[in-house]
Amino acid sequence: MHEFPPQKLTSTPTLSGLQLLSPYITPTPIEPPFRSLSSPLSLIPGLVLG
Repeated sequence: MHEFPPQKLTSTPTLSGLQLLSPYITPTPIEPPFRSLSSPLSLIPGLVLG
């Protein structure tokens, strides 16, 4: 019966681990769009100044 408590403890860190991984996974796909937007945005001021 003593084995049950440890099993519950193992499942708890797993959930927290997933929560920590989700924020890392979300910004990854979001970053490329921002980078692609920053390049055209940086080119626009150059064209305006030109």
